[in-house]
Amino acid sequence: MAPSCRASSTGHTSGPRSRGQACTVSPTLLDMQEADARSGASRGPRTVRVAAPLLLAALLGALLVGVPLLGSGPAGGDAVRAPRVEPVAGPAQRTAQETATPRSAGAIDTTDRSAVAIAYRRRFAPALTTRLGWTGSVDGCVAGRVRRAAHAATLDSINFARALAGLDPVSLAPALTRDAQKAALIMAAQGALSHDPPRSWRCWTKAGAAAAGRSNLALTSGSMTPGLATELYLGDEGSSNTAVGHRRWLLYPYAHRFGDGLTSTSSALTVLGSTDPDASAPAFVPWPSAGWFPAPLEPSGRWSLSSTADADFSSAHVRVLRNGTRLRTTTYAQQDGYGLDTLVMEVHGVRPTGRYRVTVRGIAGEGPSRFTWTVRLMDPSARG
Repeated sequence: MAPSCRASSTGHTSGPRSRGQACTVSPTLLDMQEADARSGASRGPRTVRVAAPLLLAALLGALLVGVPLLGSGPAGGDAVRAPRVEPVAGPAQRTAQETATPRSAGAIDTTDRSAVAIAYRRRFAPALTTRLGWTGSVDGCVAGRVRRAAHAATLDSINFARALAGLDPVSLAPALTRDAQKAALIMAAQGALSHDPPRSWRCWTKAGAAAAGRSNLALTSGSMTPGLATELYLGDEGSSNTAVGHRRWLLYPYAHRFGDGLTSTSSALTVLGSTDPDASAPAFVPWPSAGWFPAPLEPSGRWSLSSTADADFSSAHVRVLRNGTRLRTTTYAQQDGYGLDTLVMEVHGVRPTGRYRVTVRGIAGEGPSRFTWTVRLMDPSARG
C-alpha cells in the first residue's frame, strides 16, 4: 500500500508520484501578508523592479512534499484545497504574440538528440545524487549551509529545464538564499510544511518564517537532493494539483533570481526575486518541450501549454498522436493566478519512447488560435 500524503492546512495535497510519493500545497496571499507582518517586511519598495506576474507567482509559490516509497508521509495538519487568486496584470505579461521574443541564446538545440542527452547527463542527472554537505543541525536549530556544489546543482537542474523550454537561466541571490536556508530548517525540524509556520514550530525564526511564505518547499523522509526537489516541482502530479503551479513558476520566462535553502530532508526555493522584463519569452512554453525530451522528466502524462500572450484556453481542444495513433486526453479548466495562462492536459497511454504530436485549437485572446508541437521522448542514458 502506498503511504498516505498529508500536508499543512495552508494548502492542498496531491496523490502519489511515480518517483516516491509526493504531496503539493499552494500558499495563499494571506500567508504572504501574515509573513510580512511578522517580519516587518514591506512590499512597496521591493516591488519596483518586480513585474507583477512574477510577484504574484512568488506570492503563490507552491509547496511540494516528497515522500519515499518506504515510509509514512510527513506529519502535518489536515489538507484543504488551495484557493484560487485572480491574476494581476503587469508589464511582463505579454499581451500579444507579436511582443514575444525569440528563444534564449542559451537554449538547448532540441532538434539534436545527442545535444539533449549530453546536456541531461551533464546538468540534470548529477543533481539527483549531489551531496549537500549540510553543516546545520535540527537538534541545535542551526540553519547551517550546504556546499557550493549543491547550490550549483540546484541551478543546473532548474536551468536545464528552462533551456529545454528556450528560456533564459536564473541565478541565486545570496540574501534570499540565507533566509531560504532558515525556512528549510524550520520544515526539517518540524517535519511538516507551512508557508505561515507559527512561532510554536521548532527552530522558528522571523526570517525563516517570512522566507517560507515566499518559497516553494519540499520535504522528504529520505535524502533530499537538489535534483529531486526540481524533479518534484516539474512533475506537479496529483489530483489536487491540476494547475501545475510549481512547474509554471520554474518555467516562468521572466524569472531572474531565486534563493536556495537545503537540508538533508528539506528544500526551500525562494521565488520572490528580481525579474527581467526583457528576457527571452517564446510565444508558447509547452511541457514537455518540443523536440527531443528526456523520458525521466516526462510528468506521467500531465502535460501543459503556457502562453506569454493573454490567452484564454477555456474552449481549447487538444489532439495528441503517438506515432500517428490518437491518444485519449483530458483537459482541466484553466486556473488563473499562477503565472502565465496555462492549459493543463492528461495524456493517457504515454510511453517512454515515441513521437508525440500535440495540437491545441480554439485558443482565444490576443495570440494565435492554434499551436502544434512535437515531442520525441528518449532515454538520455542511451549513447549513440
